[in-house]
Amino acid sequence: IKTEIDRLTELVSSLIEVTRAEGDPNERPRDVVDLGKLVENVADACKLDAQSKSCTIRYHGPAGAMLPGNAELLRRAIENILRNGIRYAPSGSSIDVKLETEGPEAILAIRDNGPGVPADKLDRLFEPFFRVEASRDSAEGGVGLGLAIARRAVSVHNGTLRADYAADDAGTEQ
Repeated sequence: IKTEIDRLTELVSSLIEVTRAEGDPNERPRDVVDLGKLVENVADACKLDAQSKSCTIRYHGPAGAMLPGNAELLRRAIENILRNGIRYAPSGSSIDVKLETEGPEAILAIRDNGPGVPADKLDRLFEPFFRVEASRDSAEGGVGLGLAIARRAVSVHNGTLRADYAADDAGTEQ
């Protein structure tokens, strides 16, 4: 019963996050966000999860990458993507987090070395409730909302979120 309650609580919380992200972006407070520090903090917060899989997180990015935005929405988006990468990364591998800035724009790439996503499913990866394999249960693969929430949060900041295969076909890059 406890497991089911936890699963349903997570589902309801995720649905609330999606609903909030779908609201009017102009109603959200926008501040100047140090994106480099934010990404570094999220990577540090996720290190324990990575260590539990004998993985490492390698962050490369500039300090002081100041951009307008909502720090909490951006934090959730980055954390959802990074935890997703950790979840599917093979034991002993690394997850690379790289931030680059060019003027008022930023590019954040998170790359794991997991099994990847079939090419015919890459476009659907950010749809609410979509999971790559029906056999993945909520204990293994979540409820299929994390990447949808991340995409909407990035969209609210006039950005785009996509998944690609890395050049060597190992894992997924987002």
